[in-house]
Amino acid sequence: MPILIVYLAVLLVMSIVTLILFAVDKKRAQRGASGAERLPERTLLLAMSFGGAAGGLIGMYALRHKTDKRGKFHFLLSVWTAVVLQLGVLVFLIVFAAGGIK
Repeated sequence: MPILIVYLAVLLVMSIVTLILFAVDKKRAQRGASGAERLPERTLLLAMSFGGAAGGLIGMYALRHKTDKRGKFHFLLSVWTAVVLQLGVLVFLIVFAAGGIK
């Protein structure tokens, strides 16, 4: 059971960090900051890949940031891939913690 708790803690912390990163980038975008002052998409994608997919989804849709489907399809695809993978690991850990499939 401890590994499940650790994984949930990582997901929670990384989701909060990712949401904060989205908020910072959105604020900079609204101010008209140059590309050098904005957070690179790579940073946002890495934060989502390392457990922050839920925070990334919340940041995208609550803040309406990085949701342009024409130019950001790869970004959206990456976010949903991270969500599916993180949920898959979570389901695996829950089943493992419950003693496996009988």
